[in-house]
Amino acid sequence: MNDTPNPLASASRSILCTASRVARCLVMVAGIAASVEAIAQTAGYDTKTGTRGAVYPPNRLVDFTHMTLAITIADMNTPLATAKQTLAFTPIRGGLSTLTLDAKGLKIDSVECIAAVDGNNAADKAARSAASFTHDGRTLRIAFDPPLPEGADAKLEISYRIEDPKLGMV
Repeated sequence: MNDTPNPLASASRSILCTASRVARCLVMVAGIAASVEAIAQTAGYDTKTGTRGAVYPPNRLVDFTHMTLAITIADMNTPLATAKQTLAFTPIRGGLSTLTLDAKGLKIDSVECIAAVDGNNAADKAARSAASFTHDGRTLRIAFDPPLPEGADAKLEISYRIEDPKLGMV
C-alpha cells in the first residue's frame, strides 16, 4: 500500500470544504438580506428610495400664510361648539385641484373659497364661491374647479360644529 498522500485528493477535499463554506455563507447572507428587508418594511423604510415615510411629511401643495378661528360656545352646559375657520394660503405646486385637511371629530357645514381674480391679492379683488368638499369623519377633501394657479393667493372659510367631543370641552 502506498502511504504517500494524493495531492489531488487533498486539493479536492479542500475545494469541497471551501465550496461548502461559501454555500453556507451565501445562505447566511441571503437570510440576513431577507431579514434586513423585513425590518426595513416594518420600520416604514422604502427600500427603493431609502426614505422613511413615518419621518418625512408629505410634499406640501400650499404655503399656509394665516389662520383665523372663531369659536362659539352658546351654552357651557351643552357639549356643542360652532366654529368658522379662515385659512389663507398660496398654492406652490402647479394648479391646485384638491386640498386635504385633517378634520377628525368635526361636522363640516360649509366650505367657501375666496380666490384671487387675475392674480390680484385675494383681499383686494376676489371671487367667492361655495367649494365642493367631502368629509369622511377624519379628513376634509376640498375640490377646486378650475384648479387654483400656482402663486395665487386664496382663502377658505370653513364652518363646522363640534358635537359632544370624546374628551369633553377642554
